[in-house]
Amino acid sequence: MAYRLIRQVLTIIISKTVKDYSHISDPRTGAPITHDLVSASVFGTNPVEGDAWATTMLCLGPDEGKAVANEESLPFYHIQDVNDAFKNSKSNALIHDKNITLSQQK
Repeated sequence: MAYRLIRQVLTIIISKTVKDYSHISDPRTGAPITHDLVSASVFGTNPVEGDAWATTMLCLGPDEGKAVANEESLPFYHIQDVNDAFKNSKSNALIHDKNITLSQQK
């Protein structure tokens, strides 16, 4: 008997920081992260990998994190706090993924 995958489960892992003190430590320095990235989301079907990648993206920061996400073809979304205004960005893989749609509710 053959089985077919009927529905694929999508896991969204979101890591976020708090402006005053982050719970995420950069393993390169051992210190809490200090950049303006406040949220990192990695989309995928494996929650363990997603959590590891989301935490990695927070450690790397917005520019290096997005570069790695593009290099690894990861569907990645991040939010920065730039002068008390939120700025978001998507990786190329997320922009071109027809199965993931992000919408903002007001």
